[in-house]
Amino acid sequence: FFPVPAFVREWLRLMNLLFDGEHTVGELVEASGLSLANVSKHLGLLHQVGWVTRKKDGVSVVYALADERTFGLCELMCNRVRELAAAVAELAQPAKK
Repeated sequence: FFPVPAFVREWLRLMNLLFDGEHTVGELVEASGLSLANVSKHLGLLHQVGWVTRKKDGVSVVYALADERTFGLCELMCNRVRELAAAVAELAQPAKK
């Protein structure tokens, strides 16, 4: 198992939240537990590379996954991270007698 850089975990966390549909920055801050500054920074980078879209809705900015390929990428990566986390958790369990 190799360590995943913090920014990758945060990108995956945000993309996983967007997997269920559009969210405002405020909703993503609340759901992710990340700071507003971090969420804004990460969403800006994810938008810049084309993985998320954004649109204005009054005073809010709403983000969504960009397209079907992004959904596939998110599903693949998020499932793999879950598998790795489960394997690590299993290894951390005390041995059964």
